[in-house]
Amino acid sequence: FKADLLEVFVSLGLIYTANMG
Repeated sequence: FKADLLEVFVSLGLIYTANMG
């Protein structure tokens, strides 16, 4: 559960950073 949530947050963070860049 928490591991999946962490992966989701990391993925969202990467996508967000990529979009900002």
